[in-house]
Amino acid sequence: MQETALLGIVLFPLLGAIACAMLATGREENREADRKTVHWVACLSVAGSFALSLYCFAKLYLTHRAMPEANPTLSYTAYEWFSIWVRERQVPVQVRFVMDALSGVMALVVTGIGLLIHIYSTGYMSEEKSFARFFSYLNLFTASMLILILGSNLPLMFVGFPTGQFHFRSPLKAPDDLKGLKIIAGTA
Repeated sequence: MQETALLGIVLFPLLGAIACAMLATGREENREADRKTVHWVACLSVAGSFALSLYCFAKLYLTHRAMPEANPTLSYTAYEWFSIWVRERQVPVQVRFVMDALSGVMALVVTGIGLLIHIYSTGYMSEEKSFARFFSYLNLFTASMLILILGSNLPLMFVGFPTGQFHFRSPLKAPDDLKGLKIIAGTA
């Protein structure tokens, strides 16, 4: 159960982002009902992710208490993404999420503070025209941060990095995000 919970930690905000994006295309006459639905979908998806993070962290803590000399980790391998050949040997690159003590604390911080931000933003953004789009981006950002924290390899972490870089008001700033990615990758 705790291994598949790692996948749920990432998938809940991702599915919440997709649902909010679908609600962003709703009709104008149901605007208030759509806002309430978006609020509940966005907040509950991050709350579910927080609950799973808490569950996994508790499992790590209890395992460490039972065996103090061990360094417990939880791992979930979704599938093999691709493989590369290195010196006549095939090396698989898997979509795998791993939680140890440090990534467990970070997942709790991201999901816990993220939930508080979602709750606060509901009132703060209440008069905004693009309410559903904002929460879709916010859930997508939360999911990308969790991919960065729980991803077990560099290609998977690079999937999470550019996804989290967005500009709510101005999509024309995307070249700035690409420049930041190039600097981190060392190719700028």
